[in-house]
Amino acid sequence: MEQENPTVDVVLRLLAAGALLTVAVVAPGVPWAIARLSRDFKKYNKRRLRHVVKRLADQEVIGFSERSGETTVTLTEKGKLKMLKFDLDNMSIQEPDDWDGKWRLVVFDIPEYKKAAREMLRRKLKHLGFFKLQKSTFVHPFDCKDEIIFLKSVFEIGDYVKFMIVEEIEEEEFLKNWFGLD
Repeated sequence: MEQENPTVDVVLRLLAAGALLTVAVVAPGVPWAIARLSRDFKKYNKRRLRHVVKRLADQEVIGFSERSGETTVTLTEKGKLKMLKFDLDNMSIQEPDDWDGKWRLVVFDIPEYKKAAREMLRRKLKHLGFFKLQKSTFVHPFDCKDEIIFLKSVFEIGDYVKFMIVEEIEEEEFLKNWFGLD
């Protein structure tokens, strides 16, 4: 069986999902040998996996904890944040079988000193399929409250972004056509 080379994304996702990665540690913080792997990690090249683990440890994205006499790899707070950013790339809004007739509005007024976060939010809303009503007002027909809460948290702009659910909106027929709801 040919083994795959693990990526940082894969290692973080598996660790976040609870896959077990135990390492033998020769010096504090330096993983030299992969001692035991859950079946999730077995398909990966051990040498490459050691390299990825060492790099993540050097970046303080992962840490080591003692459990039952074994050193286990765990995500640090920095690692959890990095994992959230990977999830951001894969985020999508689920389309229900039937539309509930309500519109989701995202309205924001993000200060200039957070311009980068503002632009990332705009790009992500467009990527998620929102329609831009005005420069800082976007609309979507499907439930996306959790996604907006997540974006507010990741971009650290919670105080500047408001989420609303409305039953009526001007130019509704245009929006229904735009989203293919007719």
